[in-house]
Amino acid sequence: MKKNMICFGIIFMLLTTTVIGVNAAPEEEKSAYYTEYMYADIYVNGDAPPGGDGSQQHPYQEIMQAVNVAEEGNIILVLEGDYIEDIIIEKPLKLYGINNELATIEGIIQIKNTDSVKLDGFSINAQPNVKFVSIVNSNDCIIKNNIFHGEGDLSHKDYGLYIKNSRYITISDNIILGFYYGIYLYESVNNEIIDNHIDGQQYFYYDNRAAYNIHLRESHGNTVSNNLLENIRDGAYFEKSNYNTFSNNEINDVHGNGIAIGTPLAVLEENYANNNKVIENTFTNADCGILLSWAKNNIINKNILTQGYFGIALCFANSNSITQNYLSNGGGDGIDLLLDAKNNEIIANEISNYTLNGIYLLECRDNVFYYNNIFSNSTNPIYENIWGAPINQYYSQSLRKGNYWGDYDGVDADNDGIGDTPYKIDDHDINPFNDRHDNFPLMEPVDIYSVEI
Repeated sequence: MKKNMICFGIIFMLLTTTVIGVNAAPEEEKSAYYTEYMYADIYVNGDAPPGGDGSQQHPYQEIMQAVNVAEEGNIILVLEGDYIEDIIIEKPLKLYGINNELATIEGIIQIKNTDSVKLDGFSINAQPNVKFVSIVNSNDCIIKNNIFHGEGDLSHKDYGLYIKNSRYITISDNIILGFYYGIYLYESVNNEIIDNHIDGQQYFYYDNRAAYNIHLRESHGNTVSNNLLENIRDGAYFEKSNYNTFSNNEINDVHGNGIAIGTPLAVLEENYANNNKVIENTFTNADCGILLSWAKNNIINKNILTQGYFGIALCFANSNSITQNYLSNGGGDGIDLLLDAKNNEIIANEISNYTLNGIYLLECRDNVFYYNNIFSNSTNPIYENIWGAPINQYYSQSLRKGNYWGDYDGVDADNDGIGDTPYKIDDHDINPFNDRHDNFPLMEPVDIYSVEI
């Protein structure tokens, strides 16, 4: 009797320990797959014998078998295996792979005309000339913790993830490798693209055709944050898209633009991208870190741009705010304002160690510059290639503050922090009556994060 009680006690302890261990663990530490393994409604195992009923003991062999019989809101758990099939989902479901390296899908996945679908934990392999995962006319879906494998020699229209006419989609924690378009949003609003790693693997690094880690076209109110974008022609492109936020992303080794906002330069049309925010991103080794082309009222703030060619360029771009950015160690110009860029504010930026010019202006007007630190740029701190009367301003008249110029050799006899003589802007105009000046040159660099803007 005593032995029976001891055995019962040990069994009870093991059972309660297991239950307490599962229930007491912090939510973030639980394995989603283990949890779904316990509570899944339908199971799939590619190695299972035919004739299964979807139970844990007798799983289906194919994912579409489970999708076809599932009821709305069901959880489908897909165990280890290679699933060579296309998957079409037209009702609310949750699909979990047991592991994103073990549950492999070789085929397309379409989510259409439905809401509340979750795809989590799969490896998705390349099939040429397709949209690997597409979400069309659907809302409130989650694409998370998947690995997308491109092959690098796909056609010009291959997408890792394609979203059209959808909203409230969350794309997070995915790895997307070797696609012309890593993530493409078209006519889609209020979506989140966060914590993904998108790597073009340099397959399209020198390609003359468009290749983007992330492309938003006519899509508004989306958030793109905390992503790693690299080894592609262009990191991100917001085309004719408004009120989007691009923040806290890391963009490395792109042959074109780190991010472009607007319309391609070759398309001479006034179809603007407006009111987007590019905030606190890091750009390393991009030919042009940030390009605004046919873009209005965008905010470019607190970004770090290093080791590229051009830092920030504006073409046909109006009323944008370029503030508190660090730009350094580039092979070209720090900031370019070109071709009718007008009414832009360039305030409290630090621009240093560019091979050509700190700032270069060509056929632009009514732009204002102040509180900028401009120093150690090899050719010119600033060069204005504009004929005629001065039409840009290099100081704030109301604040009576200009910029810090590393080569300014004036004095400050009254110790007010402002040089006693104006700083002459290097310009192309040989008419001395058209000279440009910073009337309030700063004697010391400013702390660009502490000045009031």
